[in-house]
Amino acid sequence: MDIPLIYNSDTEYQRVEIQIRTVAMDFWAGVDNHICYKKNPEEIKRAEADLKNYSAVISKMDEQMLELRKKVEKM
Repeated sequence: MDIPLIYNSDTEYQRVEIQIRTVAMDFWAGVDNHICYKKNPEEIKRAEADLKNYSAVISKMDEQMLELRKKVEKM
């Protein structure tokens, strides 16, 4: 998508990327980005372990919500 950028009465069209995220997706991306720039390897390992655990919880929740959706659709 090209968006007009106006500066000092000059207009230039610039191609941009628009990202639409859920709150969880935005949080996940922010945490991941923050981890990439940590300098302490032990902190990185702990954070990665936490993220792995959280992703397992989210995955399980997705499975449960899908099952609930199937049940509701059968009603």
